[in-house]
Amino acid sequence: MKYLLKYKDVLFYVFGIWILIGVTLAIVGKPIVTNFTTEHNIDYNWYMLTRWTTFIPLVLVSYLLFVERRYRFLIASVVFVIVFNPHPDYKIELYNRNLWFVVDFMLSIFVLLIFLRNEMTKNKNHQPKRLVKLLTKFTTTDPFKLTTHLWHHPDEYTKKYINFDGYLEAVKKEFKKIESELLILSPNLHKKIHTFLVNENPTENDNWSSKVGLNINIGWSSLKGLKEHCNNGQLPGAFIIEPPIFIGRQQINHFADIVDMFKMEIEVRSSLQTQLDIDLTQRDFYTDTQTFLSVINRIFADMKRREVDNKEFSISSKISLLDDNSVEIRIIQANSFSNKDGITLLDESKDGDFGYYKSSLSHLCDWSIENSIEGKNFRVNYLHDNNVKNIESLNYKPAGFTYVFRFYR
Repeated sequence: MKYLLKYKDVLFYVFGIWILIGVTLAIVGKPIVTNFTTEHNIDYNWYMLTRWTTFIPLVLVSYLLFVERRYRFLIASVVFVIVFNPHPDYKIELYNRNLWFVVDFMLSIFVLLIFLRNEMTKNKNHQPKRLVKLLTKFTTTDPFKLTTHLWHHPDEYTKKYINFDGYLEAVKKEFKKIESELLILSPNLHKKIHTFLVNENPTENDNWSSKVGLNINIGWSSLKGLKEHCNNGQLPGAFIIEPPIFIGRQQINHFADIVDMFKMEIEVRSSLQTQLDIDLTQRDFYTDTQTFLSVINRIFADMKRREVDNKEFSISSKISLLDDNSVEIRIIQANSFSNKDGITLLDESKDGDFGYYKSSLSHLCDWSIENSIEGKNFRVNYLHDNNVKNIESLNYKPAGFTYVFRFYR
């Protein structure tokens, strides 16, 4: 089912077309078949075939609608599933062919409405607030909170979960609640969190560390000896890692250090400001740190190449806490502007660097650029809320070509 979720946008169309084929066979195919046969049971066989052809993709579409929380469409889809159910003991019989024609027509309209809604709400597929809501469970919700904010006394979990097994069972149950949605919003974070929390037998491919040359795949469910250590009344943070992990000359000896490293994978923290060249003091926020760093490094590399060509260029950045508690990061190449207008720049996101930025930052943050050309100052919004236009006029001239990232908290 994970593959269904990963490629859900394509599969909505695949299953929808599959349903339309089934409906077409039901409406057109049966008369054609019966005209070329004298078998008495051909009508029934064809009737059952078309029911199966329609029922199977309807079940799969219903599952995708459930995962996406599109409940109004889901209710209609479930009704169609019941109507087209081919099981001999439970199927609904509509003996009037004209009535079946009406049902088939309604199903075709339903599928076309799903297609139309997908096209009209593509920007709704960008849901950074939903992702942040899931990640803030590591701050606000037990038992997730205790996985990254290590308790100071064993009573903090034994009173509620009795023992280590009870605690892990609660963690797995909580993870199961968010797993489907997390996989859709961020497959990369899903893999990291799954390995760190619930994967009991991780492989080398389950590495959750983004540090180059460092392979870390251990976590709460897979670290041998951690269970016995905690059940003996010891704190998990004090558990000694054997053998120790080396990051350059730094030696990682305790599970508390592993937890701190994991937290940096899901949260941009002030300790990362040297990597970002941005002052992040008091501006921590949840996101896929690995992906965001990759985008930032690529932008800086491109800007610095331009800076070499023109000594008047300079790169600066600033971070602001907005009124809605979101965090805005601006990266500015002062005295440098693109010679492309807004429509052309909007099309840049179809491929190349901008295409990479858009696909990478989807569900992580809103992303815009600001530019000025021939006296026109404008912002291009590549990833944004549906109430925002793709291209907006600005009442000020940017200091230079500017990347704007907005993270929600």
